Order: sequence, then structure tokens, then C-alpha cells
Amino acid sequence: MITQRVKNLFRYIDYLYLRMDSIERISRELIWIDVLNGMLEVLTIDDRFPGYPFKKQSDDLIFRTEKANNKLSKILKIKAEKLNVCTFVNERVYIFNGVENDAYCLRYGLTVFQKSKVENTLKKYMKLRKLTLHMLSNMQLFFLALDKTIINLNPNH
Repeated sequence: MITQRVKNLFRYIDYLYLRMDSIERISRELIWIDVLNGMLEVLTIDDRFPGYPFKKQSDDLIFRTEKANNKLSKILKIKAEKLNVCTFVNERVYIFNGVENDAYCLRYGLTVFQKSKVENTLKKYMKLRKLTLHMLSNMQLFFLALDKTIINLNPNH
């Protein structure tokens, strides 16, 4: 039987799947900011540009990183808490509200229809994770924990 917590997890994955374009845009922005930051670090070591306002550029990149991370956090957190999938204590501490156990128990005794629903959700999540796998974000630990919960759903695992 699919519990309400697992149904909410499915709804959360559907929600994220529908926002993949936004998540991909933020992911590309964070990667680009990281590249610019790396270039800026190389230039600051090199003394060929005396008087160039590196501090201002560095502050701008920090601001842009925080802004992108906040956009991503908003997409991830609000719906997760609304559906009671996860409670965020802060950026690095969150609780999955028992959905992991329900997901693990779900693997056994599924009907054919339920298995297809689980497989459909897994496909959506895997497509989403392809976009976020290399994302440099403060939410990466959240994604890794969510991965473990999603793996528990897989009846073939």
C-alpha cells in the first residue's frame, strides 16, 4: 500500500519535474559563476592587472551565488515543507519525516499499477538528477539524502 507520505513524495517529485527548466537555469548559472570565480582567482594571483577592482568583482560573484542558491532553496523547500516530505531546520539540517521508512516498506507487495507509478516517479527523478548532479549548490546534501530515499522506492533495488 502506498502511504500518504509516499504519495506526497510522488507529488513533490512531480512538482520538481515541472520546474526542471528553472532548476536547470539556476544550475547553469551556478556553474558559470564558479567558472568566473576560478578565473578571478587566477587573475588576482597574477600581478599584470594592478589597480583592477578584484574585490568588487569577487563581491558581485558572492552576491550572485547567494541569489541563485536562494532561488533554488525556495523551489525546493517551500513545497517539501508544504507536503510534509521534509522539514528544514537550516540549510544543512533537514528531516525527511519518516518517508524513508515508508519508501523502503513500499518495495514489497506492490500491485502492477503501483509499480508503474513508482517506476514513472523514478524516471522523472533520474531525469531531474541528471541536471542537478554537478550543480554547485548549498542544497547538494539535500539532493544526496533525497537520492537515498528515492533508491528505497525502487522495487528492483
